[in-house]
Amino acid sequence: MRRLCMALVVASIATSVVGAQAQDERARGRDGIGWRLPPGYIPGGDWNVRIPFQVFDNVYYVGNEAVSCYLVTTSDGLVLIDATNAIMVNRTIENIRQLGFDPMDIKYVFVTEAHEIHYGGAAQIKAMTGATIALSPADWDFLELAVERADWVEYDWTTQVAPPRDHEIQHGEVITVGDAEFTLYTTPGHTPGTSSFAYVGHDGDRRYRVLTPGGTGLSMGSDWTDEWIEGREGLKAEGPWDVILGNHPNNTPGNLFKLIYEGADRAPGDPHPVVQGRAAIDDWFDTLLGLAWQKAEAPPHGHLRRPGVITNQVLPHLLSPR
Repeated sequence: MRRLCMALVVASIATSVVGAQAQDERARGRDGIGWRLPPGYIPGGDWNVRIPFQVFDNVYYVGNEAVSCYLVTTSDGLVLIDATNAIMVNRTIENIRQLGFDPMDIKYVFVTEAHEIHYGGAAQIKAMTGATIALSPADWDFLELAVERADWVEYDWTTQVAPPRDHEIQHGEVITVGDAEFTLYTTPGHTPGTSSFAYVGHDGDRRYRVLTPGGTGLSMGSDWTDEWIEGREGLKAEGPWDVILGNHPNNTPGNLFKLIYEGADRAPGDPHPVVQGRAAIDDWFDTLLGLAWQKAEAPPHGHLRRPGVITNQVLPHLLSPR
């Protein structure tokens, strides 16, 4: 039941189901505006998935019940995609150890967006391991203004200490770590410099193009929506993709936990449960873009306020120190 509650909360954030939450001038105009995914588009349920778990031969889930974090193994160390928040990062590190890997082997942390549930643990990981933190220049800039803009609605999700400025992602750059290549894209809109990452998932002799897109939610104000659309149209055009691994479990088409649970008894040679397929992924992009166009055509509006259930510190996975 607890996982179901968390899934419902995160789903409300990811899909931006908008209610009467305009609490200040910057959140203006959200009363009565809504754009909703089709019923059942994000499956809800309480799947008995034990974290951490393996997704592909070289990709593992080391996040928590609400926020994704992926460990990618290479011939020359580990790459982490997102870092969870500062309160949950110790659990993330322990998840890595449970899988038999040494966190000291982390070479890079690729951060999808400047919201604390994705970057908040990065400073501790860097201090512990010396890993390089990769974030877009626009999101580094955004983080560095967080203290003086703490009362801005745009910073409701950016309240934890930023890691020291490190690698600045350039759109389309390729970073090679051992036998693995990662393509880094800047796809702004959800935050000023949201990023997305492409890599290859191994399943025996099979190879799949995997994308972890940042910021698929529509919580931003209308003035950021055009960039959001441009970024996701760009990601679709970079396909075809075989797999989407979202930066929240329920941002994975079909819900990552559901797919893993239902594929637990997979026999050798059976289709991989997380491989959604190219046509399904194109449909997924089209559905999100359709919502974004509805949003773009709506009257001007501000950013969605952080829900009280989270700011009141009910869920540690999404905890704010405020």
